[in-house]
Amino acid sequence: MKVDNSPICPAFFVLGVQKSGTSTLHNWLNQNPNISLPTLKETHFFSDESHFQKGLTWYNSWFSNNQSKIRVEIDPSYIFVKESAERLSKTVYPAPSFIIIFRDPLTRAYSHYRMSVQRGIESLQFTDALLAEKKRLEHDRDTFSFLNHSYLTRGNYSKQLQHFQRIFPDSNFLFLKFDELFESASRRDMYSKVCDFLSVPADIHNVNLDIISRPASTSKFTWLSRLMHRNSKLKEVIGKLVPSYKFRANLFNFIDESNKTPAKGKTLFNKSKLPQDILDWANHEIEILSGLTKLELTDWLN
Repeated sequence: MKVDNSPICPAFFVLGVQKSGTSTLHNWLNQNPNISLPTLKETHFFSDESHFQKGLTWYNSWFSNNQSKIRVEIDPSYIFVKESAERLSKTVYPAPSFIIIFRDPLTRAYSHYRMSVQRGIESLQFTDALLAEKKRLEHDRDTFSFLNHSYLTRGNYSKQLQHFQRIFPDSNFLFLKFDELFESASRRDMYSKVCDFLSVPADIHNVNLDIISRPASTSKFTWLSRLMHRNSKLKEVIGKLVPSYKFRANLFNFIDESNKTPAKGKTLFNKSKLPQDILDWANHEIEILSGLTKLELTDWLN
């Protein structure tokens, strides 16, 4: 695919990370009249080969045609799927700007794990799932387990960040700390910081920052969640009967969200009970990431 530097291509991307509040940020930015976001929160255009082959016309059809708005896409799969950076470099502006929200890798892993449980695709206990991850990913690269059971692998932030920085040496990066972005005391300042980076007015008085999207949840019907998130013959049949990807994607999201109910009780876990090698890995990753981003992350250390 040849480079297209026309205004229809987004100049800003929120790369992730997964389970770091990107859905909430999407909701906040979607309230800003100066910003255009895709009608589907995650198009996976650059991370999914089958979508990428559909071309820019398909990709841009998700955005408003209003050329006066700043186009932004938020998709946490982009920082994790290595091929995304190369596809971005061949398609959009030479130096797009990137926002990345980082979250404590172990609390992120636990949130990811709870999501897999809610979806009916994880039956192991948390520690057992972490210990099984390497073997799972070795036997299922780029498919089901790679996307759904990559609890610790997605927390290798430093390698993912350095990969993007190598491919986009002239791009501007804004690094945000999950804790600060969603802490009620600092939320307004962080939102204004994002808007300043995007070069748009924050319009702070007309944006509801109390909305928190996709909080921890459980499934009303586990069998339905499992059906929605696993490949199956039924999904293949539906795909043939409903050829419009847009309609299927929106229908899938509607059913998935309707099947959720807020989780009861606290979702915290005791990191100290995890194996020492996992704690050591997390501490090492946190220290490297702090050096790369200049974020203060000492409160994440175990």
